[in-house]
Amino acid sequence: MEMTAMRQSFGGADRGTPRRVAMSVRPELAEAIYNGIKCFEFRRCHVRIPVGSTVLLYEVRPVARLTGQFTVAEVIVGRAGDLIVLEPNSMAQEFAAAYLEGAVRASALRIESPVRWAASVRMANPPQSYRFLD
Repeated sequence: MEMTAMRQSFGGADRGTPRRVAMSVRPELAEAIYNGIKCFEFRRCHVRIPVGSTVLLYEVRPVARLTGQFTVAEVIVGRAGDLIVLEPNSMAQEFAAAYLEGAVRASALRIESPVRWAASVRMANPPQSYRFLD
């Protein structure tokens, strides 16, 4: 299988200015991110989140709060089926396969330095998928 994906890595000339982004995730996937089990966050479209951006994780119900963050180390855009294999954890691959089913192009954000905050924060208008905060 040939990987036909566009990569944007740390240090690239076209990486853009890092931003702060709120992103909705399921609580069990947020836990996998914080524990270092999940290495990529997938989206069903071509995201325009610059490498180096800080993603604030909004855990959907029943948590319904911002609980932590990670840094985007790399953004890879390509066919959904090609991206799923980037995730080394089989449980995370299964979630990604179900989530990306039917998507033609998708994005994989490589997670770096995930941190669960000591105290979670309410968010008045949480994102449906993701939203820039600055």
